Order: sequence, then C-alpha cells, then structure tokens
Amino acid sequence: MDKLKPEIYVKLIIGAIYSDVQFLESAKRQMANLNLFIKNQSKEFPFDLTEYYKSEMGPNLKRCFLSAEGIQKIETCFKWKIKLVKIENNLRESGKRRINLDPGYIDLQSVVLFSSKKGPQKIYIRRGVWGDLILLKVKNRFQNLPWTFPDIRKGRYNSFFLEAVKEFKEEKILQC
Repeated sequence: MDKLKPEIYVKLIIGAIYSDVQFLESAKRQMANLNLFIKNQSKEFPFDLTEYYKSEMGPNLKRCFLSAEGIQKIETCFKWKIKLVKIENNLRESGKRRINLDPGYIDLQSVVLFSSKKGPQKIYIRRGVWGDLILLKVKNRFQNLPWTFPDIRKGRYNSFFLEAVKEFKEEKILQC
C-alpha cells in the first residue's frame, strides 16, 4: 500500500425509485448475478414530493434504500453506477425506465449518491459519473444540505442510514 494513498473503504448503498415492487425484486436478482448482494432494505415510502420521474415511470412511485453486503474500496464504487444503469435498461418497457437505481456510499461522515447528471453541487468522479453529497452525519444524526432531495430532507430514511453506518463499522472491523 502506498503511504500517500491509503485504502479507503465505504458501505455501498442504493436508492431505488419504482412504481411496482416486481421491478425492485428483478433488479435485486440482477444485482446478485453481478455479485452485489443486498444486506438490508429500508422501509418503502411514497416518492411524492416531486414529479421528476412521473412522465417516464408513471404515477404512484415509491422509494427505498438498500445496503450491500460488505464494504468497498471508494475508488471502485463509481463502477456500480455504470452497472446499475445496465440493469435499469434491462428492465425498460416500451423504451421507458421502470426503476431508477442510484448507487452511492455511506461512511462515518456522509451519504453520497452517484449520478450520471451534472449539477453545480456535484463532483465529477470519472466515466460520466458524478458524486452528489446529500447528507452529512453529525454525531448521531444527519444534516441536510441545500440540495438534499425533498424526501430525504424529511428524514424518512435516517434510521436506515444510521443502521448502514452501524453495518459499515462492523464490516470494517472484520475487513481490517
């Protein structure tokens, strides 16, 4: 290991937006085929504070978050955005997405989601993938940022994120 470049590990999480749980279950099976196994899933909430995906994915959308088993080197996490876009494309019907999958990571200080869309608050990672810092962890709670998504801003997923931080700590101890 290069002393100037320590290995940094993070916990992979995935935000999923869908209208029918069958698309989520199918996506999870395809993730398992890529050796990405789901450890935990948040409660499902209505994705009802924006209509951003409605024209493409239809009404009555829901969102949940997933955590993956194990921890990942931070340098490789962006690749999951590319892999999950392929899963989204596999599940298209009549050219329209039926599920939106946004991988990212959680560590001891933050929640970051990856996007293929550029934005003023996003940092370019590589290969068309941007990192979007959506929450800061301060002590045992999460702090919103001006651009935090409305449903996440409401704190709907905070208990899941805290559990993912706990998983990360436990898995990091096992890894080291």
